[in-house]
Amino acid sequence: MAKKTNKLIDSFKRELGKNTGKYLSNQLFGDKHSTPHTIIHKGRIGRNGKSDSSGTEESESSVDDEIKYEVHQEKVYQNRMEQVSSIQFKGDNVDEISNQLDNLIVYFNGADVGEWDYKAAIRTKAISGAMKLERLGERELAKYYRKQLPNPKLIRYTLIALLAIVSFGGLVFIALGGLD
Repeated sequence: MAKKTNKLIDSFKRELGKNTGKYLSNQLFGDKHSTPHTIIHKGRIGRNGKSDSSGTEESESSVDDEIKYEVHQEKVYQNRMEQVSSIQFKGDNVDEISNQLDNLIVYFNGADVGEWDYKAAIRTKAISGAMKLERLGERELAKYYRKQLPNPKLIRYTLIALLAIVSFGGLVFIALGGLD
């Protein structure tokens, strides 16, 4: 009986670790890297998104709704990227440049955790605005705006390193006997 309990605990630990890793991975990288998942509704929808002969219209409608939502999300993302790329720092008006940089900060802070590309685009655009401020002699203002937008790659790599450290600590914990 003791062996079964240990197998149950080991299985629980393994599943907990796997699910925690997937959650953190999805938070860090978004869905771009994730493995396909099975969508299950009343009418059995498989990995390929096609229903079997017992499928219902409701199930197909749910899949269609999910596809429409994904298409909508992609359009929203493209619009946001175009909005950022359309910002130009023309002229010598410091107030206008500052207003545009303030808008970029709002976009950056409003972005979701996994939107690394979007945050990188915002930061790149803001750096060009800060460079314009420096050329206009506004070094302190430029320095302020550079500090407002941390490097998303640095944040991402820090989170990956932290995840690796926690995973290694978990492995050491399990190897040393865990909760036994």
